Parts: sequence; C-alpha cells; structure tokens
Amino acid sequence: MSLNSTAGDAAAESYFSLEEATSYFTARGIAAWTGTDTVKEAAARLGTQYLDNAYRNRWKGYRTNQAQALAWPRIGDGGDSRFRLPVGSTFFVHGLIDEDGFEIPSDTVPNQVKRAAMEAALMALSGTVLEPALARGGRIKSISKVVGPLSKSITYEDGASAVDRYMVIDGYLRGLVTSQPGSSAGNVKLVRA
Repeated sequence: MSLNSTAGDAAAESYFSLEEATSYFTARGIAAWTGTDTVKEAAARLGTQYLDNAYRNRWKGYRTNQAQALAWPRIGDGGDSRFRLPVGSTFFVHGLIDEDGFEIPSDTVPNQVKRAAMEAALMALSGTVLEPALARGGRIKSISKVVGPLSKSITYEDGASAVDRYMVIDGYLRGLVTSQPGSSAGNVKLVRA
C-alpha cells in the first residue's frame, strides 16, 4: 500500500513522503534510513502516529477540518484566527502564528512537524518502540535481590517520568505546542501592559 502524506486528507498516514525523508537524512549524512519502501512506509506511519498521540492535547490551534486523519494542518488558536463576517455565517480562517511571528498556512504541515515525524520514523526504523506498554515507568531508586528462594525488589523515584523524551523531536516542535518539552502543563504568555 502506498504511503499517503497529503496534508489534510481523510486517509493521510504520514506527515512526510519517503522522498522528503530520503532527502532530509541524506543532507544530514544519516545512513540509517535504509530498507525497502514498505519498511520505510511502516516507520513513517509509526513516527507520525507517535507525534499525534504524544502531542495530542498540546498542539496549538485546531485541526483545519473534522474529516482530516491527522492533527496537521491546523488553524489559529482563538482570538483573531477565526471570525465571522458581520453578515452571514462565513468564517475567515487563518493559519497558526509560529514563534517567530510568521503565519503557517492552514493547508500546510510545517517543516518542523515533518522533520520531527521523520526523526521519530528513523527511531522506529532503528528498533525503538516509541509507544511502549508500560508496567511501571520512572528512574530506579534502588534494587534489592535475595539469593535464597530468589526474590527481587525495585523501588522507583517519586515523580519520575514513565516515558522517554526525545530532545530532537521536542526541539523541532518548540513553538507549535502549548507546553515546553518535558512539561505536562501549558505555558502562559505574560504581556506587559
């Protein structure tokens, strides 16, 4: 089955095409993006799925339309991003504003999202399980073992994260999510009056 990377499509499975990924990794001298197209397509689907699941409630703005399969493209997040004409029910829709003040068109998946998805796909291709089943996460505080009738005990640190963080992905997505990397809460912008 061919990979669908059409922005906003109801059957889209990836934020990037295999050609875009090959170009991206070749330009960076990363030789690990190898294998058949079928294997790469599966990795692309997993990488995109990871982004949509991991950042689901943190993306800025709203999906452009209800029928689209993926979280991107998106429209602005309130205020002046959507407004009605004085007469009628027509909406003007504007894209999101990135952290540098530029508008991301409402029919586009930003390059940052594509690159983050490509990095996640490369991890999946390399054998990283991006969305593992977790019995108990966190950093280990202590391990005790007893040799006599074989016993083992593990104590985890309080407040330790149950999942791994991928800094390259968090870095690409900075400014497109409502919280900083590693944070589970949103950020508030302060403006001097």
